[in-house]
Amino acid sequence: MSRAEPAGARPAGEASALQVLDRTFAVLDLFTVERPEWTTTEVARATGLPIPTAHRILVTLRRHRFVARDEATKRFHLGPAALELGERARVAAEAGHGMAADSGPSPGPPAPAAVAASPAGRDV
Repeated sequence: MSRAEPAGARPAGEASALQVLDRTFAVLDLFTVERPEWTTTEVARATGLPIPTAHRILVTLRRHRFVARDEATKRFHLGPAALELGERARVAAEAGHGMAADSGPSPGPPAPAAVAASPAGRDV
């Protein structure tokens, strides 16, 4: 006999994958114009994640160039992939594609603000 799953329940693997995505977006949402740089410990405290979890997420985001790390200060900031994605979204919005169809809440400042706040001349 198999146990029935509650309506709307997701298989364990899918739920885990979605949790990782939720956590990753929570980390990315921290990077704002007002606060463009974060240490691993600060990210963990702000998101409520364990430090090792925050570290793994930041390492993965760094590998994919969504964040970069200043080796002198050990602080993370948005990386080139995040800035490129923001620029593509801005261009698409100006062309009338996408943004109006989004019914979700705006998670933070618009992409151009993030681009303007990016540290110049950093080794990524």
